[in-house]
Amino acid sequence: LVAPALAEPVRLPLSKPIDHWVELGGHQPKVHLKTVVAGSGQSLKSELEIQFDGRSQTLPLDTVADELNPSARGELIVEDFDFDGIKDIGVPTGVGYGGVNIFYNLYRLDRKNSKFVAFAAKASICNPEFDATNKILITNSRSGPCWYGSDYKFERGVPWLFRRRSMMILD
Repeated sequence: LVAPALAEPVRLPLSKPIDHWVELGGHQPKVHLKTVVAGSGQSLKSELEIQFDGRSQTLPLDTVADELNPSARGELIVEDFDFDGIKDIGVPTGVGYGGVNIFYNLYRLDRKNSKFVAFAAKASICNPEFDATNKILITNSRSGPCWYGSDYKFERGVPWLFRRRSMMILD
């Protein structure tokens, strides 16, 4: 048996400008990702410009730096979050616990309209990890001395909570 070759995951730090071509897999054309600065004066903001299939769209890039760790801006993640064979885009939206927790909004490719759209359901995606064998998106976050996790499976691009994990403190 020959498995289809999947494009490698891409992680692009927001601490420097992005100008990168990315393979999506699933016989899709490459996507060009680039950070751009929009606005003027006090209303300057960074955006992610996506060029795909002759079209262009932008997604907001929030400043996610934490006061305790200003360099913890997170990274843009291009990975198959929903395990459908086509890579999605994870955009960092917030940071917590001194830079330990990085939170993401997820965008998947709408092939019909050739653009990226927000995932159909909101899930708290923090520090994502991928179990491709079992098709599980693993999220972990820290609060105080404890780590917590919510793991998701997907049905037609919609995440559903598969399991929760929390530390049990024994006296």
